[in-house]
Amino acid sequence: MHPLTLAEGVAAPSDTVRARALAASARPLLVGAAVAFVAAAGAEAWRYGLLLRGRTELLGARTVALSDSVVVAAGVLAPVLAVISALVVALWLVRARHAAAEHAGRRDSRSTRAVLLGALLPVVNLGQAGVLVTELERSLGGGAGPSRLVRRWWAVFVLSGLLAALTWGWRLLGTAQAQADAVVLAGLSDLTAAVTAVLTLLVVLRCTERLGGAARPPRRRWVASVPAAARESA
Repeated sequence: MHPLTLAEGVAAPSDTVRARALAASARPLLVGAAVAFVAAAGAEAWRYGLLLRGRTELLGARTVALSDSVVVAAGVLAPVLAVISALVVALWLVRARHAAAEHAGRRDSRSTRAVLLGALLPVVNLGQAGVLVTELERSLGGGAGPSRLVRRWWAVFVLSGLLAALTWGWRLLGTAQAQADAVVLAGLSDLTAAVTAVLTLLVVLRCTERLGGAARPPRRRWVASVPAAARESA
């Protein structure tokens, strides 16, 4: 008796279908990441307010502990959601590029490994991610350069990465003033990351919509006609 196997002739999901599914999965993740980063920015603003109050008055231990807990919770949740979102979006980018190339009757000029590394590898992705998305737009019928939406997303994405690196570097200085400045930088970094998540979602949705439109067969047009015999009798 043979083990159960998949029925022969059942086609695997196309790259277009997979890209749509990944885009649908990325939507709640990116929205959640944006909300988490806004919450993290609010937590940093609260902490900075407490630092200012601490210069002139004694703060309660419970208030300080609560502020620290909120900062830590938001500071953990937001990056985790960001990493998961980045993985899903990178996989979406691979499938979307393959689907666009297949519709154009060719193969993607970049390997799956090259796309994933360009989209996910820190520092490298600051330059390569925008190039990869611009190439996808071009395959979907866009212009030679990136669209306005992609340019804005790319600029905010780079700014977010630079602010994150600057924040961590500033915290290493160790002085009290540096720590206070790092709180401000962390809040700005979180807000920029939230905007990046929102713009990333818009880019994914727009490209997926164009991809779906390109992959769908042309609609049939029904035209009313009069039989030839009826025309001759008339």
